[in-house]
Amino acid sequence: MRTILALAIALLATGTAGAEGSSTAQVCFVRHEDNGRMNLLPARIYGSHGSHEELLATVAGGSKKCVAIELGSWSFQARSSHPYTARADNPNACKSEPLSAEVAATTTIVVAPKSRRSTYLCGWQLRLKEDAAQPGVAAVGRPRTAARR
Repeated sequence: MRTILALAIALLATGTAGAEGSSTAQVCFVRHEDNGRMNLLPARIYGSHGSHEELLATVAGGSKKCVAIELGSWSFQARSSHPYTARADNPNACKSEPLSAEVAATTTIVVAPKSRRSTYLCGWQLRLKEDAAQPGVAAVGRPRTAARR
């Protein structure tokens, strides 16, 4: 009985020691409310880390989803079907440009429909949300570089 108890204590100690030096961070995808059909159209957010790509979250207008991901270099892309076609035969018809980020801390990415004035352009925009406490510092915890002259 003492052997089992000692083994259980050793396993618990090993499990909590690994949690201190966490190799994950949280990334949150925020999508503000839009008008009409665009508000209901879900954007699927994919993340690539090395050669591995995975679906991280799905966000509709007015929602926020957070997930734990590994630290390091990531590329994010939003994808959806076209909201105004009769059939959704291409679930990846509308995409964002890839957004690259070095994830070292909690990261917030804003997801917005790509548009020109009030016209939707079948695409998405992803941008890092700045840390309100430290203007000029991106949400990934690295200072932004100054604009080139």
